[in-house]
Amino acid sequence: MRFPFKKQSGFEAAARRGSANSLVALACVIVVGLASVLPAGAQDNADPKRRRTMVVLRISEALDLDEDQTLRLASQYRKFDKRRHDLIGQRSVTEVELETALGRDPQDEADLRKLTDQLLAIDKELILMPDTLFETMQEVLNTDQRARLALLKIKLQRKIDRERGRRHDPAGGAKAKAKPAS
Repeated sequence: MRFPFKKQSGFEAAARRGSANSLVALACVIVVGLASVLPAGAQDNADPKRRRTMVVLRISEALDLDEDQTLRLASQYRKFDKRRHDLIGQRSVTEVELETALGRDPQDEADLRKLTDQLLAIDKELILMPDTLFETMQEVLNTDQRARLALLKIKLQRKIDRERGRRHDPAGGAKAKAKPAS
């Protein structure tokens, strides 16, 4: 069944792209964790709690965490995930309120300014969430594990950059060369 979609305004599209960057970062963390633990077909069927567990276990394995550290990391990641879901819900509500305010005649500039600032603050927090998670993880790690985490973060960022490149280039990564006109 196909659902009709309304055309997005430039503002809506830009807001979604900005928040999409932070979601892509989080998704890559999840994908990296799941790719090495779950079989290819099981990834689509894993519930959020299982995915969260798999990510924590993958990070625990990569950083060689002990049991106590893994439990503390799981607690932090659970809080992070809950906050992310809360922010996504707040953003949806604020988007609707902003669209409604834009549709009013006459428009209330103070209300538009307030809602726009709220939406941008929510998006900013969503974008910064992966870095915040990495910072909070530092608290439970020793020096060796912090170094490994720093390298893991760089590897994940490279993976994110490669995925963005593939998404923007349909040729699969390498820029397609234009053929000269005959």
